[in-house]
Amino acid sequence: MGVNISELVNSVKRTITIENLYDKTIAIDAFNTIYQFITTIRGSDGKSLVNTDGNITSHISGLLYRNTMLLENGVLPIYCFDGLLKYTKLRHINNIKSNPNHNYIRINESIINSSKELLDLMGIPYIQAPSEGEAQCVELCKEGFAWATASQDYDVLLYGGKRLIRNLGRNKIRKKNNTITNASIEFVSLRRFFEENSNLKNQKNLIDLGILIGNDYFPGIKGVGVATAMNLFKDCNDVIKDVLHKYSTKGGIQLKDKSIITDEQFYIILDEIRNIFLKPIVLKKYNIIRDNPDLNLLYDFLIITNNFSPVRVKNVIKRLDSLYTKKQLTLDKWG
Repeated sequence: MGVNISELVNSVKRTITIENLYDKTIAIDAFNTIYQFITTIRGSDGKSLVNTDGNITSHISGLLYRNTMLLENGVLPIYCFDGLLKYTKLRHINNIKSNPNHNYIRINESIINSSKELLDLMGIPYIQAPSEGEAQCVELCKEGFAWATASQDYDVLLYGGKRLIRNLGRNKIRKKNNTITNASIEFVSLRRFFEENSNLKNQKNLIDLGILIGNDYFPGIKGVGVATAMNLFKDCNDVIKDVLHKYSTKGGIQLKDKSIITDEQFYIILDEIRNIFLKPIVLKKYNIIRDNPDLNLLYDFLIITNNFSPVRVKNVIKRLDSLYTKKQLTLDKWG
C-alpha cells in the first residue's frame, strides 16, 4: 500500500541492475517484502505454499532465494520489522475494511517468527523496530548504517528517505494475471524528486500531499487527486487552509471513503500524521552483527521443519557455503 504518488515519481526514477548495488548495505522493509512473497509465491493450486503442519512457507522460500542472490552479488541486507507501536490505531476504519488484504492483517506471528529464524540461520541481521519498519530503515540510512531503503511503498520518501529502491532483485519480466509487466529494479532519489516536483518545497509539503490524496492512515479528501493537490501547492501559500475553504461544507469535509469529518477533526488528524513521518518512533541504538550462516541448522529448518525439496535446498546450501571462507559443515552430508 502506502501513498500513491507514482505519477510524480515516474519522471525521476531510473532503472538499475543488481550490479549497481555491489558492496552496498540495503535496509529492507521486512513486512513489505514478506507480504510480497506471501501474495506472489504460490503453488499450482494458486494457494500459498505450506508445510505439513499447514503453516505458510511462501515467505521462507522468497527470503531464502532473494537473500542468497543478494549475498552472491555483494549486497548486504538488513531487515527492519514493524513493532508493537505501529500506528494502526490511526488507520481510518473504513480504509481498513476496503483493504482486507493489507499486510498487517495477513502477516501473523508465526510468519514473523519463521522469517526471523531463517534470517538468523542465514547470518543476516535484522532490527525489531519499535514502530514502523520503513521509518527504521530510513533512520539506518540517515545514520550511515545503510545506503538505501528497499520497499515497494513510496512512504519511504515521506519519512525523508534519500534513496528508495523498488523491485529489489534481478531485472526480469514478470507475468501477473496474464499480463507481462516489467519488474526492473527502480531507484528513486529524494533530491531529484524535489527538483522535478518543485511545487513541493520540503518534506512537510510532501507529507501534506500524501494526507490530501490519501495514505495508509487517512483515506484522503474527496475530489483531491495528485494533479489537484500539486496545483494547490503551486498556487497558494497555506494549502491546508485553501483546501478547507474549497472542500469544507456546513456538514464537514467529505473523505474518499464517503465518511465526513469536521474541520477540527481534520486538523487533529493532520498533526498526528505529520508527526508520524516527521518524528517517527525509531531505535537510536542497535547492535548490527553479521554472522556466518549455520548451514547445518538451515538445512534442517528448510527440509525437516518446512518440507522444502532436498534437491533445491542442497543447491542453495552449496551456493551459500561457497560465499564464506570459514566452512561450517561438510557438504558430503548432502552428496
